[in-house]
Amino acid sequence: MNGNHEASAGIRRALERFVSEHKGFRILMEPFLIIRQTIAVSCAHQAAGLLVREFVEEALREGFSENVVRDAQRNRVALAKK
Repeated sequence: MNGNHEASAGIRRALERFVSEHKGFRILMEPFLIIRQTIAVSCAHQAAGLLVREFVEEALREGFSENVVRDAQRNRVALAKK
């Protein structure tokens, strides 16, 4: 904002909000970095671990990942490929 930098990086949603509120800025479509999400459960809670595993396996079987990619593409968000 004070003119000392040519670029900035951050979480896309926050940058999109910033750009919508300030003229003269834009967001590049290709991501700079993708943060892969994970789920962790304490080893002390084996039942919770099994529940999380079942949830993730079911979500993958039902195409959760493909739906996320399809929704992102529909919204013109570029996703990195494995």
